[in-house]
Amino acid sequence: MGGPEAEEERERRLRLKGKQEHMDGTSEHLADARRTLHETIAVGVATTDTMASQSQSLLRTRDHVEGTQAQADRASGAVKNMQSRAWTNKCILGFAILLLLAGVVVVVVYGHLPHSKGK
Repeated sequence: MGGPEAEEERERRLRLKGKQEHMDGTSEHLADARRTLHETIAVGVATTDTMASQSQSLLRTRDHVEGTQAQADRASGAVKNMQSRAWTNKCILGFAILLLLAGVVVVVVYGHLPHSKGK
């Protein structure tokens, strides 16, 4: 029934069928790769959005921390100022107590001395 030409035609069709199957498989791989690429892009966009939002949150937090630090610095200055005033007040009070004690000693000493009576 067919000779060598028919055999060659059959082999050619088999090769073409194999190539077509290979191309179909490649097309499926390309379609899978395309789907994976689109999914990856979607995940990347979502990740970028999340990171942008977190960056804004971090910037706001940093600003709050800087504000809190500035308030703590002012409070520390106020406490140091109050400590300085308290120390000054203690020194003044101590000096006043010493003056009062000296006055008491003078009164006691001169109060027990004989007074000279008028002539």
